[in-house]
Amino acid sequence: METYELVALVVRLSLGGVTTFLAIMLWSSTRDSAWMLIIMAAILFYGNVMYQTLRVFGVVGEGIFLIPGVLHVSVVLENLPILFLALGFIAALWKKRRR
Repeated sequence: METYELVALVVRLSLGGVTTFLAIMLWSSTRDSAWMLIIMAAILFYGNVMYQTLRVFGVVGEGIFLIPGVLHVSVVLENLPILFLALGFIAALWKKRRR
C-alpha cells in the first residue's frame, strides 16, 4: 500500500466517522422521513468505507456475495448510499410539493 493510499484511507475513515456520529446525533432528534433517508445514506457510506478498509488489510475477502455468483457486497455498499440520498431528496420534494 502506497503512502497516499494510506493517507486517503485515514482521511476517509476520520471524516466518515465524524459524519456518521453527527448523523446519528441528528437521527435522535428528527422524525422527518427525508432526513432519515439522508442519515441512512451517511451511515451506509461509512459502512462502505469500513468494508473497503477491512478488505485492504485482508480481514475480509473480496469474493463475498450476497446472492452467490450474482450480487457482490461491494456493489451493494457502493450504490446504496446514492439510492438513499436520492430517496431522501424525493421525499423532501414530495413533502414540499404537498404544502
